[in-house]
Amino acid sequence: TDERTGVGFFNSVQGARISNLVFESPEIQAETSNSVGTVLGYCDRSQLLNTTINGMMVRGGSDVGGIAGEQYECKLIGGTLSGTVVGLLDDVGGLVGATGQGDIIDFDATITVDSPLAYSVGGIIGLDGWSRTLVQDVHVEGTVIGYVDVGGFLGANADGSSFYRSTFKGEVTGTTGVGGFAGAAYDVPFVIRSS
Repeated sequence: TDERTGVGFFNSVQGARISNLVFESPEIQAETSNSVGTVLGYCDRSQLLNTTINGMMVRGGSDVGGIAGEQYECKLIGGTLSGTVVGLLDDVGGLVGATGQGDIIDFDATITVDSPLAYSVGGIIGLDGWSRTLVQDVHVEGTVIGYVDVGGFLGANADGSSFYRSTFKGEVTGTTGVGGFAGAAYDVPFVIRSS
């Protein structure tokens, strides 16, 4: 367990290897909390392999994601998910709310991200804020609603993101900084290939 706190099936993990989890209709209601995810609230230098999440409802304040609320140097590899993610403040993503220096690989998702007052809202990642994150073979279909910096893949790139062989199909709605791929890209590298 890490000293950071979060809300999820695992509130906080450090140096963990977790695999083959299945969730049916999980619901997390934590509107006043940060780092909120179905599986991982806060993830530090860990691996999550082969995850299935069906019909989730996740509600949090900041750093809210379908799989993980906030992650640093984590590898999230393989799985499917469906459901709704709601964040009230900022950094809200269909898979991960806030990320840095991690890998998100081989996911299929049908997601609604419904955060009309939030900043940095994305179909895959809300905010990539601490070093480069690799996203590869991630396919999302659904709706993304945010306020500022809203994108089908990524709400805001603040410190480097790379997307390979990934797709978003659906609608993206926001007020300022709205894009099919990303709402805003503030730093390099920012790479999208074969997507």
